Amino acid sequence: MTRYLILILLSLTLVLTNCIHSAKRESLISKKKEIQISLKFLQNPINTNLQDYNDYPAKITLTNSTDSTIAFWTMSCSWTENWLFDTDSISFKCQGCDKNIPRFIELKSNQSIEYDCVLNPHSSNIKQFKLGFVLLQENDFEEFENRMNWRSFLQKHMICWSDTIFIDSK
Repeated sequence: MTRYLILILLSLTLVLTNCIHSAKRESLISKKKEIQISLKFLQNPINTNLQDYNDYPAKITLTNSTDSTIAFWTMSCSWTENWLFDTDSISFKCQGCDKNIPRFIELKSNQSIEYDCVLNPHSSNIKQFKLGFVLLQENDFEEFENRMNWRSFLQKHMICWSDTIFIDSK
């Protein structure tokens, strides 16, 4: 009898845990659809004469279009670690930094945050890409700080993707 009671309790625990996890996942999926990413090129491309292709100064805008506050971790200088491209053929050109510290950002409903950046395509053949934002929530910070394999770390978290961004190589 006790054995059956234990089996019933374990079964209920598994079902409830799965329901909670499923609800959290559904919540993340709905947030994913309501986090908007846009990129605006700020000027004509820059050719540094050190390569056969151009750098692109740009401004990224991340907008919370949900009805609630979205909070996430990022770094003050290496904020680009929260971002990725759908191709390995483009990256951010890094800029100098005096002090790289963790920042916890809270975006209220309809609030935006902007990032100035320089995009560095690794080929003149790059004509389009998508930009992804990795939402590292409050309880993800310890894991973020102790990560070993960045790609596998990213795959465990919600990634919000932009629409396709086209590069105009004037």
